[in-house]
Amino acid sequence: MRECISARDRLTVTLRFLATGESYKSLMFSFRIGHSTISQFVPEVCTAIYNSLKAENLKKWNLPNVLGAIDGKHIMLQAPRSEGSTYFNYKGTHSIVLLVLVDAKYKFTYIDVGCNGRVSDRGVFASSTLSHSTKTNKLNFPAEQPLPRRTKPLPFVIVADAAFPLSYNILKLFPFRNMSEHQRISNYRLSRARRVVENAFGILVNRFRILLNTINLKPDKVETITSAWLALHNLLITKNISNYRIYNDDIDRRYILRYGLSQQVGNRSTKDSLNNRLEFMEYVNGVGAVASQNSLL
Repeated sequence: MRECISARDRLTVTLRFLATGESYKSLMFSFRIGHSTISQFVPEVCTAIYNSLKAENLKKWNLPNVLGAIDGKHIMLQAPRSEGSTYFNYKGTHSIVLLVLVDAKYKFTYIDVGCNGRVSDRGVFASSTLSHSTKTNKLNFPAEQPLPRRTKPLPFVIVADAAFPLSYNILKLFPFRNMSEHQRISNYRLSRARRVVENAFGILVNRFRILLNTINLKPDKVETITSAWLALHNLLITKNISNYRIYNDDIDRRYILRYGLSQQVGNRSTKDSLNNRLEFMEYVNGVGAVASQNSLL
């Protein structure tokens, strides 16, 4: 018979697990609740946390027309023996992949979690709803507009590293071989924009330090728990934003990527994507230059 545990106690135990990563056995002795009972209600409470917070909390950094930065992270786990090498990643561990889009306030505005660790960031993105929505122009991106003191209309974009595909709404670094000085400066500025996603991961891991270790749970439960971590992270960021330094030079806060769909014109060609990147490069090397960019090359 399942133990009768109050909702408050279930939440307390779950938050303790999320914050400390204590084993179910340790929690059993601390709270005098059976191991099997804890293993049942922790994923249930995590799902409830995610579902109650995602609508509000899961829905531009010196570079205009940028809506967010995208990246992936491996969540290490103890893979079931029956899965063989399914979850084995290039780092030599077993994991599921967390793909996120982060805004300028270190909040996760899009998540995709659960793909096995063998798949690259590019592969995870290719199968994601975010990729499908950008390809079919169904995200409610703001209308194109020129960069400051420029004339060519440009789309609003998501910045990404070299692992992701260049597209009309995905702006990535130039290839690293034989770059010109202007291309190196452009990559530096894009990297500055991208650091917000690295900062968000850093805050997340330091807040929930179990993420530094291998999680001894099945992949589906790790997926559920990870979603709860992200929702709680966003809630805490929202409530305590003054505790975090936001790199918001010249940020245009009128534009925030939100949930919702709106049909736009059809797909753009690779040539358009390359031309857009060149326009960004000309901007950061011209009227959009910052004092530090040349000294740091």
